[in-house]
Parts: sequence; structure tokens; C-alpha cells
Amino acid sequence: MPRNRRRKQNLFVAIPLWTAVVCLVGWGILQLSEFRKQVLASSAEAVETQPAVVDAIPETPLPDPTTQVAPDPAPTTDPWTESTTPATLEADAPDSQPTPIAATKPTPTIIVDAPDPAPPTPQEMSHQVDDLIVSGNSFLDAGQIVEGRTALNAALALLNDDPRADTLRTQLSSLNTPVFLGTALFPEDPAATYVDIQSGDSFLKIGHRYNIPGALVAAINPGLNPHNLKPATGIKIIRGPFHIRLSKHNNRLDLYARDLYIRSYPAQLEPGNVLPSGVYRIKPESKIQVAKRQWIGFEGADAATHDVDSGWLYGSPGPRAGESPQDQSTGLKLADEDLNQLFNLLTESHSLLRVDP
Repeated sequence: MPRNRRRKQNLFVAIPLWTAVVCLVGWGILQLSEFRKQVLASSAEAVETQPAVVDAIPETPLPDPTTQVAPDPAPTTDPWTESTTPATLEADAPDSQPTPIAATKPTPTIIVDAPDPAPPTPQEMSHQVDDLIVSGNSFLDAGQIVEGRTALNAALALLNDDPRADTLRTQLSSLNTPVFLGTALFPEDPAATYVDIQSGDSFLKIGHRYNIPGALVAAINPGLNPHNLKPATGIKIIRGPFHIRLSKHNNRLDLYARDLYIRSYPAQLEPGNVLPSGVYRIKPESKIQVAKRQWIGFEGADAATHDVDSGWLYGSPGPRAGESPQDQSTGLKLADEDLNQLFNLLTESHSLLRVDP
């Protein structure tokens, strides 16, 4: 009897305990199910509200393979008609024409007449020159010679008879004369650099390729044998042509390599000189040398100078004998050594002479 009584007592204790455990487990399962439903509902809502990735990528039509695309043409100007230093000339443009674009439907354009911008005032121009000079000298101090030279050259182009122009000419001449008339080079200089000699090259051919006389190619490469130019060997070249600019009231002739100022020469205008202001070109077959005497002929190249068909740069021998009576009145006299240097720099038909009042 006592054993059966204990079993009944244990049973009465175990039944409530297991009932509590079952209730706790059931409640936990119910809570887990509710939590799972909430997670699924929130995930579905996020998917519905999130924009599709494909919608964020704009549709780009494929190019038509039959349509040719031509590069935008670079603007071309003739700086010799402007009151600035000479820049890139038409003679330097490539001979080939761009490939025409395939025929397409014309696109209507709207032309709006915009007023021309007002020219800068003298004060604004002066500030611009000051900024260029400061910038140029900063580049030079940092060892960036080409960048400094470019800034100073741009400042000189904005000046006329300003006293600062003489200082800039002196500074630029000290930088450029050893490079363009000698053997020196600046790192990464696009205007004067080394190129490879090609098979069959000569000083004359290389000079013609870069619009400079063969005599200059020889002068800036004194270590090369003109009779033994080896292909793939480096040779120094100048990207020409050279040009000259005369300031009549200053009796000064300035030399440029393309648009870069190099140096100046004193120039003498004979009494009664009537050389019109404007643009001239070095005349074809007009560089003449007889013994040690030299002449460089030029002819008018714009509306203001078209009447001049036989002017001369000359030295102590004077203008060419037997030419028209206008030769001396439209001529320009230089020291013999200066004339000799220009004789080896200017190229017929490509080099220009600009005459300012």
C-alpha cells in the first residue's frame, strides 16, 4: 500500500509539470510562427518598393556602322592680319582633306546674333600681362622652362611699346637663342626636339620636312656627318618655319620660330623708304648668294602690300643691281652677320615678313 500511494503522489506532481512544459513549448512555437510571418511580410514590402536595377540604366541606341564620324575641325586663323605676334600659318596645315561624313538628314539650327565681346580695357590688358609674367617666372623658378617660356611669350604678344616688352625680349632671347639657333634642348619641348633619321634622309630632306633650311639642320647638329646619316639615329630638329617682324619706328627686326620670339636685329630703313605696312612672304628662288654677298627677296602677300613684287633684305653690298628703282625704297638693310644668320633660317615661300608702322 505505501508504494502505491507514493506512485499516485508522484503522478499528481508530474502531470501538472508536463502540462506546463507542453504549454511553454506550444507558446514558443506560436511566437516563432508569428515572427516568421512578419519577416516575410516586410521582405515582400521591400521588394515592391525597391526600384528595378534595369530601370536605372538609360537605353543607348547602337551606333549605325554605315555612318562615318569626322573629328571636329580645328579653328584656323591668320594671325598675321592681327596685331599680335605670329602664330601657326596656313602653310603648316596638312595637305590631306578630312574624310567627308556620310549623308544624313540635315539638322535644323537656330542662329542667335550674339553681340561681340567688348575688347579689354588698357587696365585689364595690363593686369593680364602682369599675371602672365608672374606665372611665367614662377614656372621658370620651378624648373618648368617650356611652360615659363610660353607664359612670357604670351605676355610679350600683348605688349607694344610698353617698357616691359624690352625686358621680356631680353629674357626670352636668353632662353630661346641657344635652343633654336644652337644645340641646347629643353625637356619635353614640342618646338625643338630629337627625331629619328629615316632611310635616305639628308639635311636638306629633313629641313624640307620641318620647314627649315638644311643649313640650319647642319648647324644645330654639328656632331653628325652629312654623308653618313644612319637611320634610327637621333637628330635635332626645329619645327619651323621662321618668320620676321619689322617695327619701322623702332628700326627693330624680330625673329620668331613659328609663334615663339627668338631674338631681335637692328634694321636700317633708307631715307625715303616707302615699305608699306602689312604682310610679305619670302619670294621663291630669291635667296641669292654671290661669293660672300647675300640677298633675300620678298613680295607682298596681302591687300596692303600686293603692289610690292621685289623687295630685298640686304647687307653692305646694297639692293640687287639691275632691279626696279623701287628696290631701295622698299628694302631693308641689316648687318652682314645678321643677314647671314637669317639667310640660314628663312625658307622661301613659307617664311613671312610682317611690317608694322
